[in-house]
Amino acid sequence: MANGYAGMELYTGYFGNFRKYGEITPISVAITNPVWLKNCPVEKKLQPGKWIFEWKDEVEKTVSGGKKTLEQLKKEYVDRYYEESLFFHFKGGKELYEYLTETYGRYKTVVLCCYEKYDLRHPELEDTIPGIDFCHRHIISDFLRKSGVECREKT
Repeated sequence: MANGYAGMELYTGYFGNFRKYGEITPISVAITNPVWLKNCPVEKKLQPGKWIFEWKDEVEKTVSGGKKTLEQLKKEYVDRYYEESLFFHFKGGKELYEYLTETYGRYKTVVLCCYEKYDLRHPELEDTIPGIDFCHRHIISDFLRKSGVECREKT
């Protein structure tokens, strides 16, 4: 029994580590896939919205002396991703896991991949570990784990 539920094993990961994953099937949660990664399924329900581009601009402004702090921006990012992506589609991590199992259950193990990199580790999320840049895939992992579904970063 994987994850406390019968079904596939889940990980999150970075496209740059793709070759290290071996037989694990990548599922993209990014807005776009790398051009070199052919035939990778894309999970649109887990992509951040187009607002991510505005948010990245805010980060650049903040780093250059903008009005908001990085802590404020991190909180906005987490809140907006939960509201517009996760809670918009799923009531909780168990429901997300069931959806992923129904949709991608033909795979034994999957890694939810992205490549957005900002050095904004979020202290409230368990999976933001030193050396791993903050990304919405960590929010997905935390969302799943809060419902008892095991999902860790695959390095």
